[in-house]
Amino acid sequence: TLTQGFHQTKLSVISIGELLIDAGIKVYPNPAVQTLNIETTNLGTDVWLNLYSSNGKLVRQKKMLSAEEQINMESLAEGSYLLSLESANTTIQTFSIIKTR
Repeated sequence: TLTQGFHQTKLSVISIGELLIDAGIKVYPNPAVQTLNIETTNLGTDVWLNLYSSNGKLVRQKKMLSAEEQINMESLAEGSYLLSLESANTTIQTFSIIKTR
């Protein structure tokens, strides 16, 4: 089994499925200093950009109003973040983002 040989007090499966959408998503620069750029194609309306800290706290949330959006990263602490593009409670794609000074 997956936990054989390891002491596991809690094991949570977050997701095993993969959403197959060719959304043409570009996220740059990574690592980011001041601004994170998000460009998409083939995405419909009602798409949200959710930026989570490494401890799972939602630190930024923005609705995509066009095919190109930006997230201000300047006031965030250095470290790792997860950028999740979501629509109708479904995650389209998640990116690992590094914030530097």
